Amino acid sequence: MTNLKPEPGGPRPVDTLVRRARVVCVALLTLVLPARAEESPLRLRVATFNVEDVRTEHLATNADRRLQAIFSERTKGSGANLALSPPTRYDVVTMPGRQDAMLHPDAMMAQCMTFDGSPSSFHFNSTGRWLPGSDWSNGWPFGFYSSTLYNHVAPPNWNHWDCGSWSAIPDAPGEHAIISARSGHSSGVNVAMGDGSVTFVTDTIELGIWRALGTRNGGEVNGEF
Repeated sequence: MTNLKPEPGGPRPVDTLVRRARVVCVALLTLVLPARAEESPLRLRVATFNVEDVRTEHLATNADRRLQAIFSERTKGSGANLALSPPTRYDVVTMPGRQDAMLHPDAMMAQCMTFDGSPSSFHFNSTGRWLPGSDWSNGWPFGFYSSTLYNHVAPPNWNHWDCGSWSAIPDAPGEHAIISARSGHSSGVNVAMGDGSVTFVTDTIELGIWRALGTRNGGEVNGEF
């Protein structure tokens, strides 16, 4: 643990903590910046630490489009024995006719939709969970599709099973998957946006707009949703 006792003539502990908080603030602001520096004056103004001014100027610069989504709700796996019972929409299955290759999103969706719902020990039941008796956690601290990571390939609360192109546990580079934003709500999901706001996005959002919200620098103009 860091020793916060002040040295003679040195900074007070609270000054040290404030400086650290500022560093964290810079890191958090950097995370939500657009990929291209010319899109935003934030890179020049972040040293001022005036969050409201930065946010206002950034929003004015991007007044013609919504900022990108940075995260959404994501449900945990069912934890059920999927060798005996059919997978739920909270679980992940392997794409029928699995392929160790990158597929076009529409082609992968069509292939995943051919899954018939049969039980299998190869299905994955513990996204976002640390199951009792297991020596491995798939909880929120880990940045994998097998944990709480998601993507914008399919719409929110997709009415089909989430699906890995090569494996139901897409936890390695090169393994592609459809891992939808999901919630316990009946009509949509809460999405955190790049400007710090939270927006409720309905399941009926146009797929092209939903995918545009999930890209960092695709150049799309995001319409109303």
